[in-house]
Amino acid sequence: MRHATELRLNRISTELLHFLGIKNSEVQIFLLPNKEMLKVARRAGSLEHIHKTKMGQKISTESSVNILSFPGNKDFPSENGRKSLGEVFINYDWCEGKVEVLTYLLIHGILHLAGYQHEKKRDIIEMENLEKKLWRHVLLSV
Repeated sequence: MRHATELRLNRISTELLHFLGIKNSEVQIFLLPNKEMLKVARRAGSLEHIHKTKMGQKISTESSVNILSFPGNKDFPSENGRKSLGEVFINYDWCEGKVEVLTYLLIHGILHLAGYQHEKKRDIIEMENLEKKLWRHVLLSV
């Protein structure tokens, strides 16, 4: 089941990059359990920068991290000749394996790799609107 989910997310990421006009690039996607996500976040020094909620409630970053994204070296081609836009790590446990939640987090991670941030209110609104637009596109095309 998990392998099929990974394949589906890879197809979705290809479609998202195409829709965003990002050509000849790919994203590496990693589905990890919560414990491994925390290890990655600690090694990357990301825990202090993470602000998130689940169903409107704040979650301690010491207990759960839902998604991390790290930009790749765009000048270094991958095995298939495409450029790596970066890596997206998604907490499979946090998503409870639900493809819809995994997809939404993938959209969020890819937008970060594409340069979108949510530091200022204007940026938050822009990113959330684009997330919704991409979500609708995925629902209709994949």
